[in-house]
Amino acid sequence: MVLRRLLIESKDSVCIRDALIFDTPEKIKPLVSKLAWRILTALREKPLYPLQIAKKLEVHEQKVYYHINRLFRAGLVKIVKSEEIKGADAKFYAPSNPVFGVDLGYGEYVSKKNSVQIKPYVLDFFKEFNREEFDGQIVVGSPEAHGPLNTWAKDGHYSNYISFFLGSFINFSNKDFITLDINVKSKEKFNENFILIGGPGVNVMTLEFNKYLPITFDTKFGGAAPSASFGKGFISKKTNKVYTDENVGVVEKIKNPLDTEKSIIVCAGITKRGTMSAIIALTRYYNEVLKNYKYGEDFGCVVKGSDINGDGVIDTIELLE
Repeated sequence: MVLRRLLIESKDSVCIRDALIFDTPEKIKPLVSKLAWRILTALREKPLYPLQIAKKLEVHEQKVYYHINRLFRAGLVKIVKSEEIKGADAKFYAPSNPVFGVDLGYGEYVSKKNSVQIKPYVLDFFKEFNREEFDGQIVVGSPEAHGPLNTWAKDGHYSNYISFFLGSFINFSNKDFITLDINVKSKEKFNENFILIGGPGVNVMTLEFNKYLPITFDTKFGGAAPSASFGKGFISKKTNKVYTDENVGVVEKIKNPLDTEKSIIVCAGITKRGTMSAIIALTRYYNEVLKNYKYGEDFGCVVKGSDINGDGVIDTIELLE
């Protein structure tokens, strides 16, 4: 059993209650009895000890003891206090939680941040990364000169967008989950779940897995640090289209070729602006961008960002492929 928060929405308000969720219906079998249900309902009003319950419900005290013990062992009621009454220790019981239920494990989730519904296929996209807590690493390019272009990344702060978004439905522990590409490369521990931010010109781990991606970056380098680009753009293996616009980015997911139980997600562009387009697409327009994702299959989409407000910041996304 696990304790969860149940959000009950009405026309004028939203109520949040603690719910004790069981994985099998047998565990709440003590509630099947009509008398057990009457006892639980009576305890909802205020804590009572068995003799009080028996008098209130006009039943024999031994019947109350039988059901209250079953409810207690099942975790459905709890002892809130004990008092000496007429020389005996009287235990006062109350419901352990206001809601009990069985979770079948499917349905839509609500983001804690903005109350936007998150579709099941979005949760599937991050399934390998969600093992009760975040399981993986967000990898950004080093701010120091490195890699084939001897360039440095300026998009490390984009990891904040990803982590804030994931935090709306995945628990994060205190352990470090954001790291530099050069750290992963030096340890040569590639058989993990990775979210790679930035193209192969600034993130050597994106370069490492580039050939496995459904949308691959051109292998010819161009430009000079810090604005170097990786070739003329990227090529879709599905459509053979070549994308070269600096506002265009990719959101991709593949199985880790070194451990197929793990996955790799890539958010990147040939420039920093293209990477930003991919990040915005994944963290704000996820329901649209991931609607064709099927769990277990490689995925790749191309997005183009636009600055509609004219403030120099990408705020709108167009799905190209």
